[in-house]
Amino acid sequence: MRAIVLTYHSGNLAGNDYATNNLVALAEDLEQIHALGIPIVPLRSIVDALIAGAAAALPKTVAAITLDDGLDFDFVDLVHPFHGPQRSVRSILRSFSSRHGVAAHATTFVIASPDARRQIARREMLDHQWIGDHWWRAAVASGLFHVGNHSWDHLSPSVAQVQQREGKSGSFGFIDTFEDADLQVRAAREFIEAKAPNPGSALFACPYGEGSAYLVEQFFPLHLARHGTLAAFTGTPGVMHAASNRWLLPRNTCGTAWRTPDDLARLLRE
Repeated sequence: MRAIVLTYHSGNLAGNDYATNNLVALAEDLEQIHALGIPIVPLRSIVDALIAGAAAALPKTVAAITLDDGLDFDFVDLVHPFHGPQRSVRSILRSFSSRHGVAAHATTFVIASPDARRQIARREMLDHQWIGDHWWRAAVASGLFHVGNHSWDHLSPSVAQVQQREGKSGSFGFIDTFEDADLQVRAAREFIEAKAPNPGSALFACPYGEGSAYLVEQFFPLHLARHGTLAAFTGTPGVMHAASNRWLLPRNTCGTAWRTPDDLARLLRE
């Protein structure tokens, strides 16, 4: 198995071309992935194969699409105040699937805490409340999405009181006790699962692309029955394969792991 996990942020909107708009980049990238003959599969399917030791059951090379932070642009067509109408990821996936007659799927990793999301919107989105949970259940029902776990509050500096015992923010490396990890991982997954039951809630994407040694070496592997998480993803570029550590799985982020269509083509072929 060679699985390439691609990550987009639908709120990365500084223009309307490939370099400045992750939605535009995603639409172009889907076409390139298809042209290369690489199937796009749900991330959970890859994780299940990895855990079961059944990587050979998947095509030799597969791709998975993931989204971070759970902005409304993932599912709702919106008008940006500076860059105009934007096609949501849902619209992009539907158009791609209809045009080519193939399945398309994405896992959106969302922030659980409603209060944290309100504060992030107020401080980072000019108070446009574009980070709701009203669409999560519909996204799952559409067949185009799973909704994954991106922690309770992202330890975002935009949140006045993050759920970390010392109030530290800006790095998930600060999550190094059972109590903090339990809230950021288990409580977040349970909130997401109650809002939108789906297989993706058992997948965790570490905020800022990094976990702590405590999470990777103790909390995730030793408390499976409590937190209900099957695998955790970082922001470290790379390719998933049969021997990958399920608590340190790589993801390739648009704008850092690749910046142009040619960069992506190299990443997909290497």
